[in-house]
Amino acid sequence: MKKTLLGIGLMAMACFANAQAPSAAQVTWPGESDIIYDKPDGEDVTDVIGKNFSLIYDSGNLYMQQTYNGIASYVKGADGNLYVLNPIPGYRSNSYLKLEPVGDGRYVAHTPQAIDYDEGDMIYVMRMAVSYDGGSAQVLPDVKEDGTVDTDIYFTYSEGVLRQQRAEGETFGNPKALLGIVLRGGTFLGTGVSELTVMPSPYHLTTLPEGLTPKPYGFDYTTRQNEKLSAQAEVAIDGNTAYISDPENPGKGYWIKGSYADGRIVVEPQYVGADESWGLHYFLVPGKLRQAEDGTHLDLADKIELTFDEAAGTITSADDCLYAITADITGGKLLEAYFHPTYSRVDLKPAVPAAPEFYDVGSYSPSFGREVKFNLPSKDVDGNPISANRLSYRVYMGPESVYTFTTDKYVKLQQPMSLVFYNFSDDYDFPLAYGDYHRFYLYEENVDGLGIQSVYTVDGVTNESGITWWMAATGIGRTDAATAPVRTEYFDLQGRSVSSPQGGLYVVKSTMPDGSVVTRKQVVR
Repeated sequence: MKKTLLGIGLMAMACFANAQAPSAAQVTWPGESDIIYDKPDGEDVTDVIGKNFSLIYDSGNLYMQQTYNGIASYVKGADGNLYVLNPIPGYRSNSYLKLEPVGDGRYVAHTPQAIDYDEGDMIYVMRMAVSYDGGSAQVLPDVKEDGTVDTDIYFTYSEGVLRQQRAEGETFGNPKALLGIVLRGGTFLGTGVSELTVMPSPYHLTTLPEGLTPKPYGFDYTTRQNEKLSAQAEVAIDGNTAYISDPENPGKGYWIKGSYADGRIVVEPQYVGADESWGLHYFLVPGKLRQAEDGTHLDLADKIELTFDEAAGTITSADDCLYAITADITGGKLLEAYFHPTYSRVDLKPAVPAAPEFYDVGSYSPSFGREVKFNLPSKDVDGNPISANRLSYRVYMGPESVYTFTTDKYVKLQQPMSLVFYNFSDDYDFPLAYGDYHRFYLYEENVDGLGIQSVYTVDGVTNESGITWWMAATGIGRTDAATAPVRTEYFDLQGRSVSSPQGGLYVVKSTMPDGSVVTRKQVVR
């Protein structure tokens, strides 16, 4: 799996114990070839959201949270089956769980089903049982009275709503059977889901009116860690309506909509889009900082007012204003915050772009190639902002050899590519960029040197940076303090911070010096 992404949730608690059940040995465990990575033939259903009860294990406790607005999709297979993509919230395997019809609108998932292969370990989805004994909870394979293991989870499907059926004796919020993430043999990896439901989405993206062309802006803000960062943005005015690119995922084409009059842009709470790094649909809710005797508080507000000076090309906010990125329209789950947002229009003119900087070039794997991590600055050589929409990069395998990404190695590409745009992503070999932080996977085993060059084109004039080289003999970015993470955090698969990871599956979030964020999955034993 190339990219593992965070979920979000919070908690009702019980003490927890986990062990491998001997009876799990009687279960048939599929192999790597059984993982359904390719989309099955049929109707792709994507305009849906998910809700569920997520259960995760951390530091000896079992936590549970009902989650709404999850990212979801499934395929109504031509073979009559249903295929649910990424069935466990927070664990993005990019594979499908197969549900087979049993009649009367009911379907069954026969488990265990293989959904991922990670660093030598097969990862499965399996029916697991939750039992309680004096306040202590166990999550183990579901053994029936006759000693056999119950491995089936049933669903109903009616009027576009797919719903996991409750097991016998279950009540709302008190699960006894769940779909859990396990290793071969039934060892629970600390996360599972019950009452999984996928339903039509009530939300709609904001789109630009046809023919409206946005202008590039630099975006400056302060983070929750009091870091002052910059990013790219776009702004468009259409009569009494203003459109500002989404700060959370600027490369995905999401927009914030506000009213505009007399040099003022007013932004109210609104749906924005889907963020796969959290596994959720998300919202922008205005906020204000409030000083009190016990410290600074973040209060949600019904609007934020921005001042637009068209002549100067600036959009400013009051010092105490912020954008809160939340998991629901009420602001109940804070995902991110952008304090004191300000914008400055980018002067579109030819410029020489700053050279890229390598973070790391990973070791080669026959399955995944090697991961290349680098910074593609959206600035010129003098440090001035330039338009990311006109910025690209080339990869070199030798001083005169421009590398071409071909369709035989890069299966998501429609045609060969030797110039890669700043915002390009295929969600596979070219993951979505986080600001200037970029990644791609290189399917070449023998690499002595690798070069990257920035390319910037405005008004038909193309300027190139120098080529930054990584040499296999020395490496770049592995011990350089300038490219090492400035902060490393561990999260469970529900997005909760974990200070001391114990046995289970975690997401490691590394914040780089430029403010970009790198996420990866780690199994802690």
